[in-house]
Amino acid sequence: MGRKRRRSGSQSWIASLVIGVAVIAIGAGFMLSSKDSKGYSGFPELELSKVEADANSLNGNQYRVDGVVHERVSRQSGEAVCLKVGEGEKAGFLLIKIPTGVKTTNIERLQRFSFVIAFEEGGIAVAQKMKLL
Repeated sequence: MGRKRRRSGSQSWIASLVIGVAVIAIGAGFMLSSKDSKGYSGFPELELSKVEADANSLNGNQYRVDGVVHERVSRQSGEAVCLKVGEGEKAGFLLIKIPTGVKTTNIERLQRFSFVIAFEEGGIAVAQKMKLL
């Protein structure tokens, strides 16, 4: 009769290690996904319906707007972006003028940005701050 093989504790140690790594990976994923994806949280979010109704009434206030760069326009007088805000049927476009002192990074099509904007006379949105998301 042969000897009975004795189980070692190394298998339970490996299982514990695998579970520990999985827990760390899930926790890291949660931390990254819960990162402030809104950009500037201290400002009220702009509703496009208010801009469409009467952008002049928004003068003097600052708003946060998050979206994807649809088009970029560069002229001698400055730069502007056409930002796609929202998704699906609620999606709309907003032209934002970007002064040279505000531009902190290169702007490419399809990049997601968060802007703090104010409206000038005539209802023109002007970036006060910008952040790549």
